[in-house]
Amino acid sequence: MISWVAMNRIVERERAADPAHRSRAAGKVLRSDANGLTDGELLAKLSSFGIVLDRPSLERLCDQALSAEEIAQPLLHQRTFHGRHERMESDWIWGSLSALWQRWFPDKPSFEALDDKMQAGYELQTSGTVAACRVWLEAWSDVLHILDKAGMQSIEEFDARFGGTQSLFNWIQDLEDELLHAGSKDPQFLIARIALCEEALRRFGTDDQLTTENRRRALAESYFGLARRIRRRRSIVAGCIGIRAGVGAGSIGRITTGSSARNRAIGGVANRSLTSAMESPSRRIFKTQVP
Repeated sequence: MISWVAMNRIVERERAADPAHRSRAAGKVLRSDANGLTDGELLAKLSSFGIVLDRPSLERLCDQALSAEEIAQPLLHQRTFHGRHERMESDWIWGSLSALWQRWFPDKPSFEALDDKMQAGYELQTSGTVAACRVWLEAWSDVLHILDKAGMQSIEEFDARFGGTQSLFNWIQDLEDELLHAGSKDPQFLIARIALCEEALRRFGTDDQLTTENRRRALAESYFGLARRIRRRRSIVAGCIGIRAGVGAGSIGRITTGSSARNRAIGGVANRSLTSAMESPSRRIFKTQVP
């Protein structure tokens, strides 16, 4: 099943790229149309369909649903639309609900907002790995919130209900890869990759054997990469201390390795992670890799 937000995205892209499609899709209501209206105008659109909402009533609906689509579907089923024009106009219901949810309750993740963040990350890949990872880590936080809210236990169950432009099954593997690339620039992303892999293994460890084994390898790879960064940093620090001792206050003696507070923070988190990994029987493979 493909979600309304995924279908909307396809139409938006085709309409932007193809003048002929713009002509064929003329009159179709899209999310971008709703996003251009004020709150009052969106509420008026809903009211024109006999749907009277305010902030508290919409919040209650959002608390019971995972998407604006899930709120809109029963409202649409309760109404009768005659002819193509009325059916097309009815898209204002979903579009208005989606826009108001994201404006009024941005701290309540929805499938629509999640799909937006996933696609924003793909678009940012051309600008740099780090930028994409920052957006995708927000999206991962939304995934965890939705999983807990719905009590879902597997990626398959999530994707069946999500129906997004990209599946969670594929996207989470893309996120793991992107965090590895970003980790070569900033070890904080290796730490984030470790947290991602551990959480995914905890939640989805029985989902797919091949994916689970690949995720375990990614976890060990991340720990190993982090340990290597720590050893390199310590070697540089030790060298600089030797230079300071031998040269004193000369210009060479003032070589530094960056923010000492940041180094201590990264090192502290990494050391705790490494200790945890080496003490865990399930991660003995890592213990053999890092002396």
